[in-house]
Amino acid sequence: MDLIVLTCTFAAILVGLAGVFVHRLPGMSLIWAAILVWASIENTRAAWTVLGVATVLAVTNHIVQHLFAGRRLEELVAPMRSVSIAAGFGAVGFLAARAMGLLAGFAIGLYLAERRRLRVPGTTRLHLGRRPPVSRESLTELAAGLLVTTAWLVAVAG
Repeated sequence: MDLIVLTCTFAAILVGLAGVFVHRLPGMSLIWAAILVWASIENTRAAWTVLGVATVLAVTNHIVQHLFAGRRLEELVAPMRSVSIAAGFGAVGFLAARAMGLLAGFAIGLYLAERRRLRVPGTTRLHLGRRPPVSRESLTELAAGLLVTTAWLVAVAG
């Protein structure tokens, strides 16, 4: 069981790190959610400490990105309707596959709701949006993601 949890957490963290450059994936949010699920399953002091570090870094990352981009806070958060749809998908995922199903269901639900809301064409080509592939926002998110990943690896190894 521990190996499965560690493998799933590591895979989610890697996908989150990829999300820094593939702007359709919720990079830092996915990393944080993976650490949250891992900490709740492990339920040790080290796991909760890593979650605390991840939370501080995720919030700091969002604040720094907000300051760099000069965007309003409303532009950084998905509308309540999209979050509600994602919560429904997360509930179904939880019934199907427990904690990892909750995470996957929420992410899929949010992706589908936002895709529908923003009317994104159904292509398989990679679109990077209006931001360049490597921007200041990407670099701050990558730094925060790598710091969280390092903290998680230290906790797992220790």
